[in-house]
This record gives sequence, C-alpha cells and structure tokens, in this order.
Amino acid sequence: MNTILNTVVLNNSIQNYLIFLILLLTLFFIIKFFKERLITKLISFFKKTDNKLDDTLINIVKNISDLFFWFIAFFISSKTLSFPGFFNILLDKTLIIFITYELLKASREIIDYTQNKLSSGKDTSVQTAYKAISKFIKWGLWIVAILFILSNFGVNITAFAATLGIGGIAIAFAFKEILKDLFSYFVILLDKPIEVGDYIVLGNKKGKVKNIGIKTTRLEAIDGEEVILSNQSITDSDLENFGKTEKRRVSIEIGVAYDTPLVKLKKIKVKIQKIIESFGDNEFDRCHLKTLGESSMNFDTVYYIKTRDYYLYMDTTEKVNFEILKYFEKNKIEIPFPTRTVYNK
Repeated sequence: MNTILNTVVLNNSIQNYLIFLILLLTLFFIIKFFKERLITKLISFFKKTDNKLDDTLINIVKNISDLFFWFIAFFISSKTLSFPGFFNILLDKTLIIFITYELLKASREIIDYTQNKLSSGKDTSVQTAYKAISKFIKWGLWIVAILFILSNFGVNITAFAATLGIGGIAIAFAFKEILKDLFSYFVILLDKPIEVGDYIVLGNKKGKVKNIGIKTTRLEAIDGEEVILSNQSITDSDLENFGKTEKRRVSIEIGVAYDTPLVKLKKIKVKIQKIIESFGDNEFDRCHLKTLGESSMNFDTVYYIKTRDYYLYMDTTEKVNFEILKYFEKNKIEIPFPTRTVYNK
C-alpha cells in the first residue's frame, strides 16, 4: 500500500494527490457552508431594517459563483503539490482574473442600487438618463478591469494607453457631432428644457415633441409631417416651449360695420365674455371697443385658455370664434371688408 502511495506521477506522489483532493473538497464545502450561513445571518439581521441596500449586499454574496469557490479551494490545495514554475504563475494570474470579475459583479449591483435610488420617484426621462449613465460607468469599469488584467500579464499599459489615446482622438474627431448630440441628450433628459408632449418652436420649426432620441428629437407638426431636430440644436438655441405654460393667451380683434346700432355695440362686449367663459376653464380678461378704423369699429379682446396642450388650445380658440360669428350672423352684425372709393374726374 505504501508503495502505491509513494509512487511518483508528474513530480508528485499518489499520497500528495490524495491530500490535494481531500483538501480541495473540504475547503470547497467549508467555503460553501460559510457562504450559506452568512446569507442566512444577513437575511435575519436585515429583516429589522427597511432598506434596499440590505438586499443589494445579500445579492452580492448570493451571486458569488461556485466556480470561484472551486478555484479558491484548488488554489490553496495546489500548494501541497509540486508544479512547474509557469503553472504557478498561471494560477496566480487566473486568481487575479477571478477576483477582478467578482468585484465587477459586485460593482454592478452597487451601481444598479444607486441608479434606482437616485431615479426613484422621478419621471421617465430622468430614469432613462440615469440608466444610460449607469451603463457608461459599467463600461468604464470593464475597461479599467481589462487594463488591470493586461498589466498583470506583462502588457505595457502606458504604450497601450498611448495607442488607445491616439485612436480615441481620431474617433472623437470622426464622431464629434454624434458625441455632441449624445451629450445634449443627457442635458435634455436631466435639465428637461423639453419633454414628450410639449409643443415647441425652434426657429421656423415647430411641433409637438413625439420622441427624444440619443441623437435627434422628433416633432409632429400641425400638418402631420415629422420634423427632426438634432439634440445639439435644442440645447444650443433659444426655443419657445408652450408645453411649460399653465395657460395660453389669446388676443383677437374684431371689426364691425359703422351702421351697427349703439345698443348692439354695447351688447357685443357682454356676449363675447359669455361665449369665452362658456368653454371649460377659459379666463376672460377684457373686451373693449378699442379703435374707430377707416372701415370698421374694432373690438380688442383678450382671454386665457388654461391648458398646455396646443391642439386643445387651437380647438377652443376655433370654437370661440365660431360662436362669435354665429352671434353676429344671428343679430345681423356685419364684419365689413376694408373698402376704398376712388373718384375719377
């Protein structure tokens, strides 16, 4: 029996291999046992608190893979065996990869927790912005982790980073406008100069915001066509956003014929006020016989429509105008055309 145990295979005796195997299994199950016990203790302890961070810490422990535990047990157990120098170096490098990967997984849980905490209760646009930012942070951590691993494998990171830097500058110039629009996208989502549903005017472009994309914002114009604006143009230019207004001002000027009796003229003001106030939450401001023009007597009327919706604003304005015209037609009040009489000698 001793002869078999002392038999040497690949510079190690059978006895050493048995010790290695027993130690490997023992260490794995001990580590696995302590993991389960730790999770149980954490769950029991965190029951007393109402905090999402507790769930995050438990998830971090739960997500540590069994493969990582197997490797830790193998790494420690391997010290009982004699391996070539390159194999020991490979084990050290592999351990670094495993630890780095597990740290990345833990970082992802913490980033997700932070993102959810910061965006909780916020509107959809802000939540989208935080999601995008968290993705960029995760990508950044992956890049740092890969560079760290490469440096441990003997890669000259300084030269590598310089190469990436030159390439990065070239890419930045090539995608300069796209990067500007991407930055503007985050500004729009976080600062919220516009939101989906707002009616905006930017130069000669106007319409209702239908979608805010990474590079462009799409509007639906009154006539139904789609208007596409770059995000950069929105953040770099002055725009009018009617979606932020609590109420919209309407000013109309109506001219009536000079042969309209004074009694009817006085009733026009009262009737216009009643018509305006008969629609929803319209707020009447004033109505006056303002000017005596060349061909008509002109009433100046101002009122407010309490809505942010541009289409509702236009619908209400139209209904008010129709009712005024109906009243004028019913009471035979003429709206004259401008006229000019030319005498020829």
